Amino acid sequence: TRKPHFNPVEKVLSTGNVIELENHTILISSDGTERPIADSGAPIRSSDGEIIGVVLVFRDMTEKYEQQSKRQRIAKLESLGVLAGGIAHDFNNILGSITGYADMALDETSKESRVGHYISQIQKSSERAADLVRQILTFSRQDEGATRPLFLTPVLREIVNMVSTILPSTIEVRTCFDKEQYPVLGNATRIHEAVMNLCVNAAHAMGDKGTLELRLEEATMQKDFTSLIGKGKAGHYSVIEVKDNGCGVPDNLLMKIFDPYFTTKAFGDGTGLGLSVVAGVMENHDGAVVLESEMGKGASFKLFFPTDKSAVVTEIAEAPPASGGSERILFVDDEEVLCEIAQITLGDLGYSVNVYSDCLEALEEFKSNPDAYDLIITDQTMPKMTGVELSKEIMRIRPAVPVILCTGFSKALNEDNVALTGIKALCVKPVRRDKIVTIIRDIFDSQKE
Repeated sequence: TRKPHFNPVEKVLSTGNVIELENHTILISSDGTERPIADSGAPIRSSDGEIIGVVLVFRDMTEKYEQQSKRQRIAKLESLGVLAGGIAHDFNNILGSITGYADMALDETSKESRVGHYISQIQKSSERAADLVRQILTFSRQDEGATRPLFLTPVLREIVNMVSTILPSTIEVRTCFDKEQYPVLGNATRIHEAVMNLCVNAAHAMGDKGTLELRLEEATMQKDFTSLIGKGKAGHYSVIEVKDNGCGVPDNLLMKIFDPYFTTKAFGDGTGLGLSVVAGVMENHDGAVVLESEMGKGASFKLFFPTDKSAVVTEIAEAPPASGGSERILFVDDEEVLCEIAQITLGDLGYSVNVYSDCLEALEEFKSNPDAYDLIITDQTMPKMTGVELSKEIMRIRPAVPVILCTGFSKALNEDNVALTGIKALCVKPVRRDKIVTIIRDIFDSQKE
């Protein structure tokens, strides 16, 4: 118990009772390792009832405590996931209004002016806030994201460009990327988030001065291996290593560092989400994490991504600049500021836009003249009726009308199940102007083909 304790044998002999010792008793085994035990003492009696000895029973509780810790971690993630989902919708609506007005304001001034610079900073801060929401949803496993076959080298080169910009010049960035034979089935954005978080953590560990190494290699594991996150199974992997020469990770913190909001940084220096994001990303990719660290000499995080030898990587063509049109759009969202932004933004591009913050009023408008609109854009979470329910009613009246569904967050919605309802596209808020305009134009252009 790491402090003076009564002699359990003497207590049993003096009281004649069975006793239970404290829960946090530690047994030091013959090889020097410490194991948590549950222990009890009971009297041994002769046939005439006389106490002739004491039996002490030690039960190794290591596995039970580990399972308890795992369950607590899962429960913590689930509760945080519920909280994340609850705030994501409203928070993304707020961010949508900030980015929308910032986009319009920047159109009214020069980007090179002082005001233009201030607005650009608002946009960047909003993107960081949106990214924070995505990180929360990622580690709570409520936002896995779509995956496709991809090579990791382009993702890492993009990270190197960003790291070289945001980290101090006193940190030297070294890279070594082996040529990849096989792709992984992954989400480039999520992998980008995981590696970036490791790079930022490494910078903190080095005190903003040192060497950061980014490596990529392929490895074949002949047998199962030990992993802090995920199951280290035998197989072929693409391995990303993020290595620093900072302070290192103490042995007693190896599992805690992946817990949400656990951080060794000073208050205000971080959210404590970084390694939780890494854990969520790797679990969603059926990957594994191996950590090698020595106090005072640095740490090496290795991310093992299973490769897919049969997968084919297809390049995604860069979309041409979005253009406007003259089509008629019905826009529905219970946030009046988003209605105003849509009317101005889409109106400036030539579209004829009618906006409604009440979904029932919007439905009545559509019923009165269903041929007056070429496209419907609706929010999902609204009073009185959801966006999916509104879409079904609209398509029941006029089946061919295309619908775009926007959502701040919904774990029940994804592109596949939304497509089954006949909805043409799903957009996760905050939706930047260029993205929604591109989707609108794609829908209209595809109808002409």
